[in-house]
Amino acid sequence: PVGIERQIQEINRETRDQLRKLIAKMSPTTFEELIGKLLIELGFDEETVEVTGRSGDGGVDVIGVMDIEGVTRIDAAVQVKRVKSSISPDKIRSLRGSLLPNQRGIFITTSSFTSQAIQEAKASGKSPISLVNGDELLDLLFKYNIGVLDQQHIVYKIDGTYWSEAPSTIAPIVSPSANKV
Repeated sequence: PVGIERQIQEINRETRDQLRKLIAKMSPTTFEELIGKLLIELGFDEETVEVTGRSGDGGVDVIGVMDIEGVTRIDAAVQVKRVKSSISPDKIRSLRGSLLPNQRGIFITTSSFTSQAIQEAKASGKSPISLVNGDELLDLLFKYNIGVLDQQHIVYKIDGTYWSEAPSTIAPIVSPSANKV
């Protein structure tokens, strides 16, 4: 990318970095509330999204239900971790062990997951755990404009197709007879 596209990419990269730093400074409770807001934006029923905010919850920080057009419901238990180190498989197993029957697990972190944690989340014969790493979290916050504002600017460019066809499709402004002396 060159010109304005490069400038836009740079601004967006800087905004991502700033957002990552702001999230790192949040209190755990505020981070959990941010994830609750994200779940609502993702389509979870606002009345069911609850930040548990209690110790001894088995790692479940936020719960909620997504009702998909009355066809099916997803009852989710979410664990959030604002950490720098990668999430290990034991954290995935811990969340899975905290799930109630018919509950789906979601693990959201500001960091990443080890390859073993990813395998554990997908393990066959076990309740699946959805994973959202730090980059994916930022993508979702951007997509749903949570903590960020999108600014649109109009950039005009010449329509080459229009102008290449112009002589044959546009009537002359001055008639040929007007040029006679």
